[in-house]
Amino acid sequence: MTNFVIAFQCSPEACAAILYKSAAAAPLAAQKLKITAAELYNLRIADGVIPEPLGGAHVNPSWTSQQIRSAIVRSMDELLTMDTEELLEHRYQKFRKLGGFQEGIPIDPMKKRNMKKREQPLPSNLELENEVEKLKEQITKAKDSSMETPKLGLEELIQKLKVEIGHELYVATRALGLTDELMMLQEELTKTGNFQDKLIHPVQQVERLRDELRDHLSSAPNYASLSFKLDMLKEFSEIKQLLVTDSKLAPLGQEVTKKFNEKMDCAYIKQKIEMLNADVAKSRASSLNRLDKELKQRIMEVKNEINCKFASVIMSMYLELGIVESNAAPSLEDMVKELVEEIEDIIEDRVNSSDLEHKIGRLKLEAAKAGMNPEPESVINIQGLINEIKQSLAQALSTSDLVEQHKQLKTEVNKVIESDGTSNTSLNKETGVADEGEGSCA
Repeated sequence: MTNFVIAFQCSPEACAAILYKSAAAAPLAAQKLKITAAELYNLRIADGVIPEPLGGAHVNPSWTSQQIRSAIVRSMDELLTMDTEELLEHRYQKFRKLGGFQEGIPIDPMKKRNMKKREQPLPSNLELENEVEKLKEQITKAKDSSMETPKLGLEELIQKLKVEIGHELYVATRALGLTDELMMLQEELTKTGNFQDKLIHPVQQVERLRDELRDHLSSAPNYASLSFKLDMLKEFSEIKQLLVTDSKLAPLGQEVTKKFNEKMDCAYIKQKIEMLNADVAKSRASSLNRLDKELKQRIMEVKNEINCKFASVIMSMYLELGIVESNAAPSLEDMVKELVEEIEDIIEDRVNSSDLEHKIGRLKLEAAKAGMNPEPESVINIQGLINEIKQSLAQALSTSDLVEQHKQLKTEVNKVIESDGTSNTSLNKETGVADEGEGSCA
């Protein structure tokens, strides 16, 4: 080939329109096509490069013709020295050697510089899952036996997952046809120049490419594998952050526990707790709600005293508490919960009594006899039984203890309303306590 001749099957403009969606990228497409004489000679497609005057062969046709004649004569002289078998082998190797290479021969440094490094074989998802399970077992054992957490293995796994995700993203971009656009954008960003002169700023091109990849990523063939590895990376990144936090807080927690145990290691507190445990055991109550009011008050006092001890330890270490209960009285939420639980216990005891069980049984029997079309007499009997059951439950809930708790709760609610300026209608709905009549609860 002469020096300034080009040879191609697809023009650079057409190639740019296909690869880069714009014919303006023809110079970049021409570099990818490798259509010049020197590049074709390096690829062993052309046998040699014939010199040509600057400006092309038409500048000095006679000199160019002499160069072509000399190249042809030189090639014919080489072929005349060969016999038939050598000519056939020469012709055969002319096509067989295209793209071939021989190991052990030093490679040109300029060519080697552009070669891609050999990649390590990527592990399968099953191998990755096995490594994850092993690491989880190590972390669990470390927590149970207070051993040192295997941070190194976790870091290696996170790095391996990042490499895997990078490979999966490359496969996805290639499947979506965005690889060439991404390479073209990378080349533009590596070039130094004034980005203000361009019609579209590279940052906008990056954002557009990112949005396009995000919108079409779900249609990639490896989307399931990519999502699995991204979720795994997120999970282990959170575990790593927790381990770092735990390693920083562990010495502080040990110091707080030590000082708190020193505060609690006094005869006064121990004696108070032992007496309280003995009184609770004597009461033989099945649950905390069935304890008497005085015993509950003592429990709250001991609890708040322990909280104050803990708060003093925290303050002595110049730390801050998110919530510190300074008063011995229970909170409003605890009072509501306690009242509701006590009402439920009383209703349950009353329903399980023999008298009410008999009435409920009669009500079920009357309802079964009446069927879908009850007679007037059956309706009267059913309504009478319902009223008797309601009256029995109302009497059970009208105890002086419940009425006193209800009044105390209303007093606390009124204090909150005065400070917040809110209405108390929601509380009656929440507690289910009605104010109809003196001392009645529903």
